[in-house]
Amino acid sequence: MPPFYSKFWSLILIIIIALSLFSACNILDEEEGEIQITDFTNKTLYFNETPSKVVILQASLASVWKLAGGSYVGISNDYESYGLTLDDAEIIGSTKSPSLEKIVSLSPDLVIYSSKITGQQAAADVLNNMKIKTFSAERFVQFLVYI
Repeated sequence: MPPFYSKFWSLILIIIIALSLFSACNILDEEEGEIQITDFTNKTLYFNETPSKVVILQASLASVWKLAGGSYVGISNDYESYGLTLDDAEIIGSTKSPSLEKIVSLSPDLVIYSSKITGQQAAADVLNNMKIKTFSAERFVQFLVYI
């Protein structure tokens, strides 16, 4: 097996663990929402229920999200290279250049992105200004690497 595969599957495992933490961080807070998630940049997201309309700007993150039992309404155009199918989801552009118009048209509850990719970070900044909730997935991954 090429070295890339072992690194890839290690990353997948770390992201699955991170997503488990994501779903385990539920606390009751009636003023803000029942589910509270704080990432390691101290950005806190509140939800009344588990997000069901999730847009994922990177197919590798979407594959982990799907393995953890999640679904998505929008995904990057490289989804097939990660063994994913569109089902009822829509393509939101490329990994490096997501379409803000397409993302907004899907009315997502949550957008998962990588802040290490300039185009995704720029999209997340605009979405945050539009009060659309965004979550940078690698924040948990970076933390877990050091545990």
